[in-house]
Amino acid sequence: MTQLASLRVTSSLPNTENLAEYGLDLPAYTITVNSEANGQLMVQVGSLTATSSGYYVLVPGRAPQI
Repeated sequence: MTQLASLRVTSSLPNTENLAEYGLDLPAYTITVNSEANGQLMVQVGSLTATSSGYYVLVPGRAPQI
């Protein structure tokens, strides 16, 4: 849980309907965290970026991020 909390967003991408471009149409991983204080949080992990500097991720209802 501590490692997840320390992850940082390097940039936000325009909200897009083409999630396949980021590997988010069929995510490689789906991480679900349950917390009594904050409820449930789900993050979908897609492709590695072209520069290998991070992964495309998506929190449902938000724009994709790196």
